[in-house]
Amino acid sequence: MLFDAQLLCGRDDWLARNKPELAHRLDPAEASAQLESAAGGERWRAALFPFPSAPRQAYLSENARVIAAAQAEPRFLAVAAINPQVPENLRAIEEAAEMGAIAGLAVWPILCELDLVELQHEARLWRLAERYDLPVTVHVGTGAEPDLGRAVKHNRYTPADAAELARALPQIRFNLSHCLRLSREALDLVASLGNVWTDTSGLSAVGRWREAGQEVFLAADALDVGEDPHYVIVRLIRDYGLEGRVMFASSFPFSAWWHFDVSAEAHACRRQPLGEDALSALLWSNACEFYKEI
Repeated sequence: MLFDAQLLCGRDDWLARNKPELAHRLDPAEASAQLESAAGGERWRAALFPFPSAPRQAYLSENARVIAAAQAEPRFLAVAAINPQVPENLRAIEEAAEMGAIAGLAVWPILCELDLVELQHEARLWRLAERYDLPVTVHVGTGAEPDLGRAVKHNRYTPADAAELARALPQIRFNLSHCLRLSREALDLVASLGNVWTDTSGLSAVGRWREAGQEVFLAADALDVGEDPHYVIVRLIRDYGLEGRVMFASSFPFSAWWHFDVSAEAHACRRQPLGEDALSALLWSNACEFYKEI
């Protein structure tokens, strides 16, 4: 069985305009084919997200696309990108939540220029999540993005900032993505919190994603994992006790940058010497619990 906790549908607006060679597009039919192959004939499910970048970061048509895909294919769960700074985004998401059309929310703090420390005070957002029992996935950056020449602010979106947000809102289930960039400080905090999951999206980038001669994926205080992404999950389970809270997520098609598709990402996880129960939790039951799809 395979549950992909973060699969991206549509296209990334910023990449399409600025780096078209990297602007992979994924439609629901191709996503289904990827998952059928990766699951090897067994059961599969997937949380379908819009891409991070959209015009005005409003995510109106992007959210509508993933909702339509989930309505057409029950094995997809629609996760809507939310930007509390855009009133029409909030209105559309509230309507979708009222209709039961979405299974979760996604926050892209870097592209939406959101400060995760200040975000805890967005009462309308958290009332919405709590009222409809919507878990929230937060994209976690390293904090060093502007140092690499990227057009983003030095605001608070680091792994530790994401963990502090989750600590401030214990009534909300959070997925703090990308294994919190393997930040020791953030993982120490997450290990003590009962409302935080993390996902494996991006692990195939370890040792492969470099800009200006620097490793881009890992936080400055990251665990020492060398260049082997297959070692990471063992460390998270062994050292931080996260066996019940690490979810498989391919982040496809971004992972195609490293020549990884969903099957390759799943194979990387299955190589772990985890034991049958831990592997089943990673590939299926942890995401079922996070999305309340048991």
